[in-house]
Amino acid sequence: MFSLTKTERKALLVITAVILLSIFVQWMRPHTTRVKPYDYTMQDSLFKALSGDTLSADRPQAYASSSLSAPYHSQYSKHKESHPIQRIDLNKAGSSDLQRLPRIGPAIAGRILAYRKKHGSFKSTEELMRIKGIGPKTYKKIAPFVFIRKK
Repeated sequence: MFSLTKTERKALLVITAVILLSIFVQWMRPHTTRVKPYDYTMQDSLFKALSGDTLSADRPQAYASSSLSAPYHSQYSKHKESHPIQRIDLNKAGSSDLQRLPRIGPAIAGRILAYRKKHGSFKSTEELMRIKGIGPKTYKKIAPFVFIRKK
């Protein structure tokens, strides 16, 4: 076959070891992901909603006058519409208002309206979890944006 000298065999062994070691290192190294620019519009809306809790519940129009800046990268926007999320009275909101809430689409908005029609006005925001499609995780995301107007 091949007749290699002792020195050539050692060199070949070292080269093979280096190649195998580099393959092993590449295999063990965690995969890196590309970081995309993040849209902070939802966090800004949440901040405005939470900081507005100090306002009385009788003045939700204060939220209507405030607006958020447009997202820096609209292609990364997570909102269904470009309108900022505002606090919504559950007993007065229509389907389009409800659909502005995070994770609420036309089907769940329809279920909320049907629940309100069947059971009367909401007594607390926690009643939303009785509606199919709204569990604790979804409720936690929409809770800062909904309220019940005290009569």
